[in-house]
Amino acid sequence: MGVEEEIVQKKRSDILFLRTTFFFSKEIKKQSLPCIVVIL
Repeated sequence: MGVEEEIVQKKRSDILFLRTTFFFSKEIKKQSLPCIVVIL
C-alpha cells in the first residue's frame, strides 16, 4: 500500500513538473529573455 502511494505521488509530481516546464517554455517564447532574467 505504501509503495503504491509513493509511485502515485511521484507520477503526480512528474506531471506537475512537466506542466510547469511546458508553461514556462510557452511564456519564454512569448516574452523571450526578460522573464528568465527576472527568475534568476
